Amino acid sequence: MSAITATNSTTLTLQSLLGETRLQQARQDANQAESHAKQLRNQADQAERSVQVLRNQADQAEQNAKKSQQAASYLSAQQLQQNNNTVAQSPASPSQVPAQTQNLLINLYQSSSSQFAASGNALKSSSAPPAVVNTQGQTTGRIVNLTA
Repeated sequence: MSAITATNSTTLTLQSLLGETRLQQARQDANQAESHAKQLRNQADQAERSVQVLRNQADQAEQNAKKSQQAASYLSAQQLQQNNNTVAQSPASPSQVPAQTQNLLINLYQSSSSQFAASGNALKSSSAPPAVVNTQGQTTGRIVNLTA
């Protein structure tokens, strides 16, 4: 009977050693998991800080854009006012063409426009030449200039 008892105690000792080893392995795994969780928390905190910095930069850029837009609106309104004042203050510039030349051109236009208006075409100065008829009695074209 004592041989059976010795075998059982040895088995128990091996089982307890195996259980203890498993327990140590579980503790190590738990410690590693906890360390990994801390690293992930640190990374998340760092990402959150980066997001906050970027949000602040975006807000600042938006404020700068609004200020720039307001300044541009103010400057364009001021420039428009200056242009209006300049146009209102500038005297009417005399024509670059002398009055006698203008009168001559007006008279030439009036005398020639009635002549061209009668024909309906400003490019034509006379009526079209008669059509040319061939020996078979068909109209084939027009005589352009026989004197040349």
